[in-house]
Amino acid sequence: MTCRSHTFEKYKEFPISYQYKPVIPTVMDDVLDGTDIVAWQFPDLDLCDWLYDKIKTIHEEGNTTEGVVAGGLDPKQKKSNEVLTDIQEVNPQNKCWPTELDGPTAYIFQWLQSCLLEYKKMNPMIIHSPWSWEGGGCQFQYYEPGQGFFTQHFERAAPTIHGGLLREAVWMMYLNDIDETDAEGDPIGGTHFPQQKVTIPCKKGLTLFWPAGWTYPHVGSVTDKNDKLIATGWMGPVIN
Repeated sequence: MTCRSHTFEKYKEFPISYQYKPVIPTVMDDVLDGTDIVAWQFPDLDLCDWLYDKIKTIHEEGNTTEGVVAGGLDPKQKKSNEVLTDIQEVNPQNKCWPTELDGPTAYIFQWLQSCLLEYKKMNPMIIHSPWSWEGGGCQFQYYEPGQGFFTQHFERAAPTIHGGLLREAVWMMYLNDIDETDAEGDPIGGTHFPQQKVTIPCKKGLTLFWPAGWTYPHVGSVTDKNDKLIATGWMGPVIN
């Protein structure tokens, strides 16, 4: 691996509240009371800002790919601009990253590991189940104004499609703020869960875990005024 120390130096320009510190996530009950959606607040908003600027630049340079759905490319269902990076293969103690994104996303992976441990504690039936992260990957999805996932969907799919991993849960982190509401005062720009009758606001650093199955269909709350960036991925046991 080639060491790109200049990347780490750039990353060090802002204070890292989370760096090298164990963090026990605190559940935000006031946001999601009465559902099996769990939310935590990522403590390092500067890192969110860094990632937002970086992914937006990558998109403006034409280096994102069009988002797809289970059936392939379908802009009537989903329009997004995506970047995939690996969140497990980088040791943040090395201070040496293979790409500009891998270093910062390694910190996100540390955070997600803490969240997953708390999620398992809340669900004792899975606490001893060895879960993996699908593909070891973190998918960044950047939405221009008017773009989004327009149709209701859930995240579970056949394990053969995803390298033998059975998607049991989804994680998602919002990386910027959208301060819009509709006439009823509900947030615009986040994620709507119709069966749970809840719309999650697009709040910078807000990290969600929820079940991947059909009881949790969801759809993007599309904004025509603001862009939006999320990081997302999936977890579950590997079925041999």
